[in-house]
Order: sequence, then structure tokens, then C-alpha cells
Amino acid sequence: MLARVATYEFGDRAEGRRVLAAVRDGARELVEGIAGWRGVVHLAEREGGRATVIHFLDDEHSLAAAEALFAALPRRLEGGAASALRELNAARESVTVVDVLAGELDRLVSPPGAGAG
Repeated sequence: MLARVATYEFGDRAEGRRVLAAVRDGARELVEGIAGWRGVVHLAEREGGRATVIHFLDDEHSLAAAEALFAALPRRLEGGAASALRELNAARESVTVVDVLAGELDRLVSPPGAGAG
């Protein structure tokens, strides 16, 4: 299993949460349709505007499909999600891919009030 780890720096925490939620909601069905996509975790610093998004994928083929989708998202999203995606891309600091050595992804849950995702 692989993890695609992207970090973002926003002006403040509220801005980061707003942008991530809009992109997540607009792209959810597309991302969940990637063969070998296993889930995503959105993390935000308690103070400041840094956020991390980790996508879990089965293998290199799944990763390639995810990267192709992420590259195509600007043409596939509409309205507020498209605008938020532009903000997200401008805030991106880094993207790395790491091997998942161990974990219990099935035990992860959404925080209260966060919805699925």
C-alpha cells in the first residue's frame, strides 16, 4: 500500500478548512472511483494554516490513476469546487509518496460533525 502525502499552507486555519471541504465535496465521487483507492485522511494543525491530505492507494497503478485524476480535476470540477481547487493548488507546498508499513485504516472515523471523507 502507498500513501500520497500532500501538504498545504493557508493564510489561516479557517481558510484551509473551507478550501479542503469544498474540494473534498466536489471531487469525492471522482476520487472514490479510482480503482485501488482505499481512503483519505485530512489533517490540520491546531494553530496556523498548515494542512496535510493523505490518500491511501493499493499500488503504483492506483497512484498513477490518482495522479491522472488530480491533474484533470481543474477541467472536471465546477463552481465553488473549481475555485477552491485553484486555491488548494496555490497553497500546495509538497507532495510525496511513501510506503505504508503498518496501520489500522479500518479503525479511522470521521470526527463529529465532519461528514464522511
